[in-house]
Amino acid sequence: MKRRSWLVLATLLAVLLAVWTAAAPALAEREFAFTDREIQLFEGDAYQAALSRAGEALGDGDLAFVSANPKVASVSAGGDITAVKKGKTQVTATLKVGKRTWKAVLPVTVLRRVTHVTLSTKNLAVYDPGDPAVAGLLKAPTDHQVLVVAAGKTVPLKTAVTPEDASNLKVAYTTDDAGVARITGTSLKAEQRGECDLVIASVQNPEVTETLRVLVIQPVKKITVVTEQKSVAAGESIQAEAVCEPSNASIQDVTWASRNPKVAEVDEEGVITGMNKGQAVIDAVAKDGSGVKGSISVTVTRTAEAITLDKTEASAVVKGNPAYLRATVLPADTNDKKVTWESSDESIATVSQGKVVGVRAGECIITARSVSDPSLTASARITVIQRVTRISFSEPGGISVLTGESAQLGWIVEPDDATDKSVTFTSSAPKVVSVSATGEVTGLKRGTATITARAADKSGKAGQVRVTVIQPVEGVTLKATLHHVQLYDEYHRATAITIPKDANNQNMIWGTGDPSIATARGTGNSCYLTGHRIGTTTLRVITEDGGYTATGEIRVNDYNGAIMVEGLTVDANNQIRITLRNMSDFTVNRVYFRVECYDRDGNPMVCNTDGESTFFDGSYQLPIDPGQRSIHGYFSFPGASYSDPLGAVVVTVNRYTDLEGFSWSIPEDVRVPMSWDWRFMYNGYSENG
Repeated sequence: MKRRSWLVLATLLAVLLAVWTAAAPALAEREFAFTDREIQLFEGDAYQAALSRAGEALGDGDLAFVSANPKVASVSAGGDITAVKKGKTQVTATLKVGKRTWKAVLPVTVLRRVTHVTLSTKNLAVYDPGDPAVAGLLKAPTDHQVLVVAAGKTVPLKTAVTPEDASNLKVAYTTDDAGVARITGTSLKAEQRGECDLVIASVQNPEVTETLRVLVIQPVKKITVVTEQKSVAAGESIQAEAVCEPSNASIQDVTWASRNPKVAEVDEEGVITGMNKGQAVIDAVAKDGSGVKGSISVTVTRTAEAITLDKTEASAVVKGNPAYLRATVLPADTNDKKVTWESSDESIATVSQGKVVGVRAGECIITARSVSDPSLTASARITVIQRVTRISFSEPGGISVLTGESAQLGWIVEPDDATDKSVTFTSSAPKVVSVSATGEVTGLKRGTATITARAADKSGKAGQVRVTVIQPVEGVTLKATLHHVQLYDEYHRATAITIPKDANNQNMIWGTGDPSIATARGTGNSCYLTGHRIGTTTLRVITEDGGYTATGEIRVNDYNGAIMVEGLTVDANNQIRITLRNMSDFTVNRVYFRVECYDRDGNPMVCNTDGESTFFDGSYQLPIDPGQRSIHGYFSFPGASYSDPLGAVVVTVNRYTDLEGFSWSIPEDVRVPMSWDWRFMYNGYSENG
């Protein structure tokens, strides 16, 4: 019995040891973890990560934070998470105490805000509140657009969300009086006559809204269009009237439209004007959005008035080749458009159905005569000639000239017995190559142009030759001779400009006087400068064409970290005191910063003279030498205005200038804010970095 008891006890101990060993990692994880399982932030938001620590993780050690994708969300050494752009990432906290290491992971989702919601007014009856059609119907004044809907009608609602790539594009529709108009899904149903407000709000950002006043009216049920007569001559007008039923319809205005405006037009007052022969339907559509329409058919009459030919005086016909004349009976919609054709001398040219055939050189008259009214005629004087058949250049492969130089072109016109062998010259790019009446070309600037020699006899024959203008390099300059380069920045761009700017060869060789301070990479007319250490060196560029040189200066420094907010306090009288320190090796002439204010509940507080903003901008107006601090009393807060006690203040330096007038704007993603919180004063502190 004793041996069995010891065996049972040993088994229990082994089981307990296995359970403790399996649970140890879970216990270790609970010793060091983020207080939040995951977080969601909008672009530009900041969040202070909080950690829970227990057991051995309470000991002093090295704590570090890192973001898996800083382009989505960045994290500072103190655990401040800043949302950068839409996407997902995770922040990992690592703690090392002695030989032990703990890790905690916080999933982060960055959302893109909705900035605007806009109702599409297509197919909706929307008016300005001052429009006479609705102004007299509104019982309550409004600054919003007025959406008119007939009682009992349902209209679909469609809303555009800005930006289009916001994280959530859904919107919510509500009305403040469902008895007048109510929302069903994405449609609005007008229940009874009256007014209410339609509010469209972003689901993701409910503070982003658009409001319209909904006016539910008594709709038009029927429209009858009446006129004194149902026909009108082209060029004359008749008056149409629209009778709306019932007589107590809220809006009795109509919109006039012609289904065939080429036959008859109608203006906004219902005046119908005949344009061309034919039938046209005139519509009167109710303006109240009910969609009710009344119509009338109008007949427009037209008779023949004249005949024209597409070719008239001195029109030429090439011997042996047919030409065509086209007769047009005017107006275009006349009833009978038939004509007969005749030639004054068929030994020179014959004609049939407008087809003219040249028999021999000379002149004759071709006449078209109206069948319905023989007194209406049109004539063309025809000259039978020999046309140019081909033009070619002596330099078929083209020529090249330098800018400012000229060259004479040579050309051949065929056949030798052409009636008119003269040509005219044109340049496809006259600002690149000009051409004289005698065929002399002059290069004006770099580029290519096609020179065309066109026969003057209207045969349409032409020849072309390509002229290339070459522009050599005559010098080079730097667009900027002084470059301030942020330390370790790889994308500061320097640009050189050839003289002239349009020189053909834009290849250049870039270099610096001291590559340990800065290097330049690039082969064209621009390069990227990279700052490697603080210092000053030269920038040099040499053109490949001509070997022209230009030089400039590069100053590498930590410009982003030049100014630090070293101290920030707010006394009992709401007076803000800031201490700035120059961390650079150059004198800062003036510092610009932004002050954000919060009340004692932690909410943003209006503190600007504009009465709306929860921040104001300020500046320190005295120079600060390297390593020196600012002096109280020389800070300017021109936009500050507040009376309530400050609960918290955040100061961020955003720009400064040096003694040479150079201005540096600190990128938002590297700005370091300093904050003060009133709660720390009660604990005996006046600053909170």
